[in-house]
Formats: sequence, structure tokens, C-alpha cells
Amino acid sequence: MKKRTVLKVFLVWFLIMSSLTAFPVQVYSGSTTDELLEFLTIPFVLLDKLFTWYTVHNAVDYLNPITRNFFLKRIHPSHGGKYTVDQICDIWEYCYNNWIYVSDPYTAEYVARASETIQNGLRGDCEDFAILIAAGIKVIGGASRIIFERKGNEAHGYAEVYIGRESSSQWLFDCLGGIYPEVELFYIHRAPNNEIGVSDDIWLNLDYTTSHPGGPFMFKNGTIVAIYNF
Repeated sequence: MKKRTVLKVFLVWFLIMSSLTAFPVQVYSGSTTDELLEFLTIPFVLLDKLFTWYTVHNAVDYLNPITRNFFLKRIHPSHGGKYTVDQICDIWEYCYNNWIYVSDPYTAEYVARASETIQNGLRGDCEDFAILIAAGIKVIGGASRIIFERKGNEAHGYAEVYIGRESSSQWLFDCLGGIYPEVELFYIHRAPNNEIGVSDDIWLNLDYTTSHPGGPFMFKNGTIVAIYNF
């Protein structure tokens, strides 16, 4: 009995000291080129964040045959070939037009894999749609990311697609304007210097709360709490 008590005391002491010293754990953050560009240092006391990172990245299962085959079939025959804006729009439009929003259980946040969402007939909540779109962009050779934002008591997750440097991306906006001639403004995020990339890198909004790729962001003044790059 005394040995068990001593062991319990030691474990409690170890956990307390671990929290105070915050042993660093390095985690690869991903990048637009799939290269090891940056490490994030996560304190020992924030290992729940590490679990979230793995949960989201595992959910974007673009190499799963179910996911890959589904998105390959979404590309219109006239849009075959190398990665293009038309292919991005093919994927987004199909998912947007066939999406059925279903909330998670009230007491839990369920993160579905892209393949699971496909098997469920494109049903889920905001982060499920974001994961689905991010996986689709990866399937066709693009780079994507998922952003989680908070505003007051509300939270939202959505996907973006990397479209290159702002200084050389006018052609892309010309393409989008040709596909959606009624749209006068497309919404982007610039990557700040403390993110992967430089401030000239831009990302196009692919949320389902808008009627076209590059639509307005759901939160005008939200606070970004997490970014996952793929």
C-alpha cells in the first residue's frame, strides 16, 4: 500500500512539474509544397492541440481510394489535364450543390474523414465540408488549408485553396471572372509573415456559406484560432 501511495504522489508531482516546465514537442505543420518548411513548438500542457492536429490531418484522407475516385469523377471531361481553376470550381460546385448540413451531437465535436463524408452522401457540418474540400484540392494536385475562426460564442471552420503570389495571380482572377461573370469581388487571405510562406502568398475562400468560390467570409472580424496546411 505504501508503494502505491508513493507512486501516486510521484505521478502527481511529475504532472505538475511537466506543466510548469512545458517540455517542447515539435510537430510538422505541413506546407504548400509538402516539404519540411517549419516546425511548431507545442508545450507539453497543450498536447490536446497535438491530438487535434492529427485528427484533422488524418481526416483529409485524399489518398484513400474512396476519396480520390470520388473527386476524379467530379472533373468535367472538358477540364482534363493539369491542375486548373476550372477543376477547383468543378469540385467546389459539386460539393456545394449537393451538401446537406447536419450538426454534430450537442455534447461532442465529431470530425469525419473525407471518405466517410462521401459515403454518407455529403452530409455533415462546417468542418466536415472544409475537410472534404481540402481533400478534393489535394486529389487534383493543389494545396489547401483549413481555418478555424471564432467570433464571440460562435466558431466556424472553412477551407481555402492556395493560388500563388498576389503579384502574379491576375490571370487566376480573370479565369474566375470568366466562370462567374456576375461576381465583382473575390475574397482572399494574405499569408502574414509568421505563417508558412510570405505575405505575398494568397489563399482563396472555399466556404459553403457563399454561392461561389472566393465568396465573402462568414465572420468579418473573426479571430483565427487554428490553421492546418495541406
